[in-house]
Amino acid sequence: MSSQIDRIVQCSEERWEAIQTPVGINPDPKACADAEEALRAEHPELDRYPAVTMARGNGDIIVDLEGFHWLPDLEKNTGLKLKIALFNGQRVVAEREFERP
Repeated sequence: MSSQIDRIVQCSEERWEAIQTPVGINPDPKACADAEEALRAEHPELDRYPAVTMARGNGDIIVDLEGFHWLPDLEKNTGLKLKIALFNGQRVVAEREFERP
């Protein structure tokens, strides 16, 4: 992992956190792209709204060129949840949860 591109976000089960969307040809970036494509197909009227990848769960998530690296809080034992959300500048107007491959 390259420290220049790593992003570490502390997550909790109670709140969705915006995370960097990984890029590349690995399974995690593809899962994000597929989820965004499906969400935009469901809501073509929202084609100009930006998409954001979000995570929830008790632990830390690291995003780098390889994808996501989930470091769960072993005491709270919750899994990582992911979603793509479209924003209108103030709030989420559409969202789609997805799972890692």
